[in-house]
Amino acid sequence: MYYIKPAQGFLTSLFSNSRKNPVLGVIRPHQGIDIGNDTDNTIVAAAAGEVRVADNAGKTGFGKYIAITHPNGQETIYAHLSSINVKTGQNVTQGQKIGVKGTTGNSTGIHLHFEVCKSRYADNFNSKLDPLLLFFDPLTKEIQEMLNKLGLKLATDGVYGNDTISAVTSYQKNNKLGVDGVCGRTTYNHMKNAISKLPKPPTPSAPNPPSKGSDIRMFNPSNNVLKQAVIKDFEQAVKDKLIDNKWLVDLKAGKLSLDDAFALRVIIEQRRDK
Repeated sequence: MYYIKPAQGFLTSLFSNSRKNPVLGVIRPHQGIDIGNDTDNTIVAAAAGEVRVADNAGKTGFGKYIAITHPNGQETIYAHLSSINVKTGQNVTQGQKIGVKGTTGNSTGIHLHFEVCKSRYADNFNSKLDPLLLFFDPLTKEIQEMLNKLGLKLATDGVYGNDTISAVTSYQKNNKLGVDGVCGRTTYNHMKNAISKLPKPPTPSAPNPPSKGSDIRMFNPSNNVLKQAVIKDFEQAVKDKLIDNKWLVDLKAGKLSLDDAFALRVIIEQRRDK
């Protein structure tokens, strides 16, 4: 993807043409996304480009903000900053620190307001793109994986699109949480707690040793190359603490049954996959 997530943290507001503005109290388009306060509030350039605006005055609704023009002709906006680390006309690389989240301008708390403009910035919803569709987010991927564990099946692609919004909305409705399709800290923690209460899959047990006097085929291949390969595999499994050493001893002594050899191979693979 062309862009990267410009800051760490949970989403607090989506790209929407019908959001209630938390400051003005009226329905108006939200032309970007909001990324909330986090332990690390560093803001980085979502893509390489030239800083067209580095406004430290903070007299507009954006407060202190940055506008970066990119080689693809688009422009990104970073608003409500507490501090700015770049200057107008400066070239920046993708991932370079450009500022720190704040709550300057029309803001109710520390966050980053991030917009992607189709061309040079204009105060027009139709001139913007939904940023969440333009970058991969590890946190979104984790949220998608959690939703899957909770029975809401969707792709784990790290993109917070309509399917993810719908799944989050369903989870919030089913669990009587605030319903907005935004997986913020409250919804995330609720899902994490729900997953911790899911029944754990049973741990596969090692096979029972063969009973004496029974008609049992032993695992003792005539091909020495095959036998040494299996011994080497069992030695690694013992080293990795996947099986008990007694099975390796039985194998080397020719006292391991064919059935147990197959069962142990299955157990080793299952435990390696965890």
